[in-house]
Amino acid sequence: ERRLDTGDDRYDERMVELGRFLVAQTEPSGAVLATYDLGAGRPVAGEYSKYYTGESYWALARMHRLFPDGPWGAAADRIGAYLATRRDDAEDRWPPVPDHWAAYGLAETVAFADRAGDRPLTDDEVAYARRQAGLFAAQVRWVGQRFGPWGLLVRGPQVPRGGGYGVMGEALTGLWRAARADPRLADVRDPLAERAVCVAGLAVREQSGDADASAARSPDRVRGAWFRDGETRMDDQQHALAALLRTVDIVEAADETGSAGEPAP
Repeated sequence: ERRLDTGDDRYDERMVELGRFLVAQTEPSGAVLATYDLGAGRPVAGEYSKYYTGESYWALARMHRLFPDGPWGAAADRIGAYLATRRDDAEDRWPPVPDHWAAYGLAETVAFADRAGDRPLTDDEVAYARRQAGLFAAQVRWVGQRFGPWGLLVRGPQVPRGGGYGVMGEALTGLWRAARADPRLADVRDPLAERAVCVAGLAVREQSGDADASAARSPDRVRGAWFRDGETRMDDQQHALAALLRTVDIVEAADETGSAGEPAP
């Protein structure tokens, strides 16, 4: 992100080193090993993380867009194929993992220069994007219904963290970007946009404002944050902020075209 925003290349070699490490953690199947043994100087076989695979997918996809001559794209594609076809079964994950990091990765993948054309995703990736859209749309519906008539009775008292709203928004905005680029996902563009805007509104509703901060000993530590049971944590801010910023493009697209699902002219 810093490199793209500033054009400063002083850390390029460091990024390449990190990229090489991630590639080395990636198995031929596309699975990403979660742990590295510093003493033995090698990855720890058979240990996987719920999150690291999607995160590595996104990171290597970003590297490929920045340094297209490196090995990053091939590794990202291998991870993406594993996520789309095998991860949940191979790692015995049930229910299937709603993976907002994978949504980030798909949003990068559709912009690969070597995937240029009107069908940038593989058939497996399209099917995976659809499944992920369903998982996150269901989460938004569940949370949104809490605010309707009889909502607490039907859905229970559980309140999402700021990070929870953010993760839903990050996933939906990433999948929306992928759907804009691949016409086979055209039918889910508008639903993805609607749910992303919905969860953004719910997040804003739950954000602490001036009234919440007025009675606090340090108002600046309260205003703008997301609290649950009087506590907040880093994830509550970083995920929520990322989701809100990424939703801006959806709202602007709707302003330009009249439909948030249609590509801008």
